[in-house]
Amino acid sequence: MAAVGASSGAAPEVTVLMPVFNGERFIGEAIQSILGQTFADFELLVINDGSTDGSLSVVEEYAAHDRRIRVVSRENRGLVATLNEGIDLARGAYLARMDCDDISFPMRLQRQRDFMHAHPECVLCGSSSLIINPDGRVIKKWNVPIPDWTSFYIFSCFSTPFVHSSAFLNLDLLRGGDFYYDRQYSCAEDFDLWRRLSAHHPCAVLDDFLVAWRDHRHGVCRSRRDEQMEQIARIVEKNIDSEWLDVSPGVYFDLVRQGHEVTAGTLDKAVRMSNELIAVLERLPEKNRRAARLAFYIFLNRMVVQLAYAHGLDKARFFHGRLSHKGRLGLRSWCLMIFPRWFPDSLVFRLEAAAVFFYHRVLALRARAGSRLVSDESPDSAGDGRRVAQGASGFEAQQFHEQARQRAQQRQRRIMQRP
Repeated sequence: MAAVGASSGAAPEVTVLMPVFNGERFIGEAIQSILGQTFADFELLVINDGSTDGSLSVVEEYAAHDRRIRVVSRENRGLVATLNEGIDLARGAYLARMDCDDISFPMRLQRQRDFMHAHPECVLCGSSSLIINPDGRVIKKWNVPIPDWTSFYIFSCFSTPFVHSSAFLNLDLLRGGDFYYDRQYSCAEDFDLWRRLSAHHPCAVLDDFLVAWRDHRHGVCRSRRDEQMEQIARIVEKNIDSEWLDVSPGVYFDLVRQGHEVTAGTLDKAVRMSNELIAVLERLPEKNRRAARLAFYIFLNRMVVQLAYAHGLDKARFFHGRLSHKGRLGLRSWCLMIFPRWFPDSLVFRLEAAAVFFYHRVLALRARAGSRLVSDESPDSAGDGRRVAQGASGFEAQQFHEQARQRAQQRQRRIMQRP
């Protein structure tokens, strides 16, 4: 293991932890965003996780000009091992997470440090964020309203309320509870840890937009999409079982894992459990109900998008036939039946946009010869239709494609017009 940078003298108040693996393209911009912070009492701990590109050279060049940068370089061990190593090596009272392809805005450390200093009982705070493309253009905003600790805890059972790069942690509370990232969730390590932390200590989300998270094809959300969704499904099932319902293991996990061979029985179980859980969540106090609704919506919406994108046309063909009662209802109608009276227009729109894209692909398929759907031998699936109705023209498919494009443009305009 090679280390570069000064480690003597007074310990900094904040350690910024930045793991790096083949991040040469964006790491310079990420480092500059940290060095440009208005809060100056920090160290930037960069752990090079066996990069094979020029990442280490870029980091060392910055370290040669700024003693606040501490570099550790060694063989590849994976992100979770690197994060846990960073927790042990950090010298600050607080730990700020930072990915090597993201950007921290100048007031980030100051704002989060001041909040944590005023709330010493808080173990974790995140922030709102901008989502940017590889060129730095804003795609959308991520801003989840979390009014209190209980709402955070409920939300974290289904989703993470902020991007990983906005996390700011109290190291004394983190180490005191022996909280580390879990290796078995290598693609959803933050989701798992936030849930465990919020079960023992207060956590918060700041409304301020303090980071920009970069969405690109080498990110985990894209390069390991299937594996990440499987792990998320596992975590959600575990959380549901421990908090609200006795569930059979694998209800959501099987939905993802079975891929294009998903059975009607598996889908029926997921729908039934979702509806049972909705009934339970609706009995929560009003101030916590909104967080529960939003988090569960985000999880289910990710499932829909994951299945549409990751498993292709066979999945779309099956879902249209199964969820729309042999084609009499569109996917959007089914989704809105599952979520009655729950969401404001902006959230329903997101679901509708995903459904329009999904349904467009179904219409394109229906112009071809129908093909047999997967079914299982369970009584639940007996008697259901096994083929998707034919007859939709190419013109209808083109209309839905145009609708999806127009909706995407409208959504982008609304995002850019928000204050």
